[in-house]
Formats: sequence, structure tokens, C-alpha cells
Amino acid sequence: LSFGSLETPSGSLHAIATTVSGSALTLGSALFNSQDSTVTLANATCNGSSNVTSDNSSLTSSGPLTIGGAATFARSTIVASATLFLQSTTFLTLADATSLTLAQAQVTSATVTLSVTSSITLDDTSGAALSALSGMNLAGLGNFVMRRGRARLADRSSIGVPLVLQNTAARRALLQTDLTTTSPALSVCGAEVAAVTVASGASYSVDSSCAFGSETWNVAGVSGTYTTSALANGAVDVAAGGLLVLDAV
Repeated sequence: LSFGSLETPSGSLHAIATTVSGSALTLGSALFNSQDSTVTLANATCNGSSNVTSDNSSLTSSGPLTIGGAATFARSTIVASATLFLQSTTFLTLADATSLTLAQAQVTSATVTLSVTSSITLDDTSGAALSALSGMNLAGLGNFVMRRGRARLADRSSIGVPLVLQNTAARRALLQTDLTTTSPALSVCGAEVAAVTVASGASYSVDSSCAFGSETWNVAGVSGTYTTSALANGAVDVAAGGLLVLDAV
């Protein structure tokens, strides 16, 4: 099946054991179901009341991909070569070894759940785009991997899965000061993360001007309440050549 622009305000669209390609797909209050199929799109918009399901399929979007409703992918591969938009009505589930690879993300209060064998990988080959993860709730047992690119986690976002800042380039000096050349680079502002691994050539920056909450500490018998900028619910492992940065101190 090949089409130019296809808009489905309501009803159902099923792709079963087939190949689908098109320049633009827009779903209103509609169901899109892909099973044992290959779907290639230049632009796709799934609005807030849409429902997308995929099993043993691949979805490739060369242009913007917007998911605003409920979407469940199982045993599937998703590649978003441009920007992935997740909206406040998004409930995205990646199950049964599903992989999502994207160049850039713009997230507004979306909920994403990963199964133990599923993963999200941020891989921006340009290294110039900034992914804004605002109000994002990422939960489950899979991994969130940053291979290349920059991202900012803000507005009480929560990454509750292992976060891996991965870099396969040549090792940089441990005392590097020019963070603009560091990739991947994640900055955290008033957000929560699980265990973090920072590889050589990557950077993990905490903006201390942000407020996440407060904690009471007892130091040498003296108690005090302090504002926290971010919360790490797990170990922060920084490899030689990786950077842990406290910004705006």
C-alpha cells in the first residue's frame, strides 16, 4: 500500500503482513494497527484520542513523528530520523524487545513504559539538536541510552530506568572544560533519574539553580534543611574521561 497524504478522523486502519509507505499520515479518533508489517512514512501525526498498536513490525519516519494518544509497540523497531513529539495525552508502551531510536525528542508531560528487554536510544548524528524532556515519566525495566546528542531533563521529569550516556568516540581528557563538544550531554533541572552511567566523552550536568525538593541532613550533629536540584535514585557511575558537572553553583 502506497499513498500520498492519508487522514483518518475516525474508524480503523489495519496493516497485516504488508508494506505501507506514505508521505503523511494523520490519525484523529482512530485506531491504527500494524502486525507483521513494514511502515515507512515521511510525516505522521497521531492525535490525543488516537490508538496505535504494533506487533512484530517496523515503523520508520523520516520527518516529524507525533504521538499524542495511546500507543503500544511489541516486538517492533521504531526509527524517528527527525523529531519525535510526545504530548501530555501520550501513553507510550514499548514491550517485548521493542527498540526506539530517535534523533531528537520534544516531550510535554508524557508517560513512557519500557519492558525489561526494550530500549530508547537517542542518536543525533549532527550533535546539534537539543531534546527537551519536560514533565516526562519514563518507567519500567528497560534502558534509556544516549549515544549522541544533547538533552535537558526538566519540570519534575522522572527517568525511572537505567540511564546510559554512551560514547564510542576517542576518549577526551578528564579535565575538559569545553562542554559544547561533549556528546552525549544530559543536563538535569529539577528532575529525578535512576542509576546513571557516564562514559568517557559524555557529560552529566546538574543545574543547581533549579529546585526539585528539600532534604534534611545531619552533618556533625547539626541538622539543616537544604533545597535539592535533582534526585538520583541509584548509583552515578562516571568513567575515566566522563564529566559530572555541577552548574550554577
